[in-house]
Amino acid sequence: INEDEWQLSPNIIMQLFSPVVTSQQVMASQFGNSYTSMQCQDGTNIVFDDAMGYTFLYVSTEDVDFMKRTLGVCVTIVSHVCGPDAAT
Repeated sequence: INEDEWQLSPNIIMQLFSPVVTSQQVMASQFGNSYTSMQCQDGTNIVFDDAMGYTFLYVSTEDVDFMKRTLGVCVTIVSHVCGPDAAT
């Protein structure tokens, strides 16, 4: 099998995550009750965080609590590095 055939197109990834992110944003804006995480049957976990008008995702098979802490650190670092420039 040629490994080049296994490269994913960014369009495929957007098609997979777009409904999940849109649903999370609707839950946050309309109901004030956004998702913090999702657990899939195959053991894949997705953790969400909103900051500076952006939605941050962490997809892994790690423990959800570990993923939440790690994503929180990532958001904090981005906030300090980008500051108000990331919100524009």
